[in-house]
Amino acid sequence: MIKISEVNLPLHFRRYLTAHQAQWTRYWAYDAHLFLCHFHLWLEREGIQLTKLTKKEVDRFIEQKTASCPSKRVNDIIVLRGFLFWLKETGRARVDVQTLFPEYFERWDRSIPRLAQKYVDECTPRWKHPSSRRRAIYAINRLYLWLNKNGLVLSGLTRAHLERFLGDVVNSQHYKATSLHGLQVHVRLYLDWLTERGKLEELDLSKIFPGAKNRTFRTLSPAARAFLAILPATKQIKTCVGYKAALCDFYAFLHARKLSENRINRRLIEAWILSLKKKGLAPASRRYLIFQLRIYFYWMRDRGKLRHDPESLIRLTDIPRLPKLLPRPLPPDVDQEIQRRLEGSENIFHQGLLLLRRTGIRIGELCSMPFDCVREDHSGHWYLKVPLGKLHNERLVPIDAATLALIRKMQAHSRSRAGADGTEFSNHLCYRTVPSGTYYSWFRNALRDVSHDLKTAEPIVAHRLRHTFATSLLNGGMSLYGVMRLLGHRNVTTTLIYASVAQDTIRSEYFSALDRVREPCRIPQLEGPANLSDDPTEHLADTIRCIQKVGAPAMDRSRALILKRLLRLKSEIEDLART
Repeated sequence: MIKISEVNLPLHFRRYLTAHQAQWTRYWAYDAHLFLCHFHLWLEREGIQLTKLTKKEVDRFIEQKTASCPSKRVNDIIVLRGFLFWLKETGRARVDVQTLFPEYFERWDRSIPRLAQKYVDECTPRWKHPSSRRRAIYAINRLYLWLNKNGLVLSGLTRAHLERFLGDVVNSQHYKATSLHGLQVHVRLYLDWLTERGKLEELDLSKIFPGAKNRTFRTLSPAARAFLAILPATKQIKTCVGYKAALCDFYAFLHARKLSENRINRRLIEAWILSLKKKGLAPASRRYLIFQLRIYFYWMRDRGKLRHDPESLIRLTDIPRLPKLLPRPLPPDVDQEIQRRLEGSENIFHQGLLLLRRTGIRIGELCSMPFDCVREDHSGHWYLKVPLGKLHNERLVPIDAATLALIRKMQAHSRSRAGADGTEFSNHLCYRTVPSGTYYSWFRNALRDVSHDLKTAEPIVAHRLRHTFATSLLNGGMSLYGVMRLLGHRNVTTTLIYASVAQDTIRSEYFSALDRVREPCRIPQLEGPANLSDDPTEHLADTIRCIQKVGAPAMDRSRALILKRLLRLKSEIEDLART
């Protein structure tokens, strides 16, 4: 295998990599750099110039390159085609890309309708990843080419037509399930955009995409759009997404019944809440949606757009009660075995899971952990600075020498793997190279691989490491307030849930409380030799003196009542003796 550092790439090769580095993931940039190194060495060995490449030579190079790993054939073709197309567009080399890759140009037509071009120019700049624009153009091109080939129009599209279109795509080229799903999503977003602007009013998208989970703006009213437009000023991005999901679900419910927001009444709200139950949503999800819709109704009432009182539309009795579930800490033997396996691994994701177990941070906080995340105070103690997370607050978690060494090891790994040339390093502790959603799955898959043969009553997920961290500290005698500060809770009642499963602490406190309960009922032993007299009054007198001695100076109510009864009994026995 060649070493990247030993290959001196020409200037136009390096400029191509630099120009596309911002829109690539670091893994893809590394693979592209390695492939171009192979391509440059092959050109020099074969004595071939870029401008005189032929299709036969390109096929021969691809066959030699992918002989040992056929699964990389598609990626290598994409990199080579993109590089040659960039050379042609920038005028750096006169390469006939269409002759070298004819099958690509047969299924790719840049002459898409003007309305589709407007959609791409208007919507794609808001998307997070730059490659989403290319995927959207690709999906729209494939759709229009398929419609023209089969003599169909977009307004007459049906569910059967969509299934045929996806089937033809699969037959024409090998597609993964995720890529095929992404193609369908881009087609749906484009059709939603057309429907929203009144270009496809006769098209019923609910029949074409009956199982679509990601609802869009196509059913929202102008009032709902205005409400969502002002939310980012005071709410986090995830909260705004939740409000959008709630409003889209409610307005899709109205749209299916061909009703407007002016027809909202109590019976309609009850039917919508019942539909949430029929969908199988958990109580927490239904509670979240109902609360968000209620806040939207208050906003509409303040602006005079709602005739009914929001409290009469959505009542407190409509909100489902949440089940109080106990935390799920790992059994001690499973916890120790997982830590042993994580400690012996060099995988960056295994090291991140071990850091999660030792500090109790959330997996979202671990994914966004910055590279420089440790702090030292004046006493020489080290702390892990946890970034803004679920509750939007920062905190410091004290760490020991072993955890500090683990973080230093992760930093060294991140710095060495971040750049292909090693000149710059990532700003994330765990060498973040993929989008956040995929990043979560990497940690989940890593934990699944580590614990595949360990059996517990519940599935082993990353959040259970946080539960184990909290309960182990409570069993060790740490106060609830201290655990609350470490976990980042805002209220001690949240931390109290972990105390319900801290069995060692509960057991010791339970038996000590029982001892304190029994203590008032005990009669202490008298000092000195026991009085063996048979006179009951003497025994009563000794008992009364003992109780008076133990109860002084402050005597509780139970002892006072016992003393009063004993004095009355002593006087009655003395009266009987005198008679």
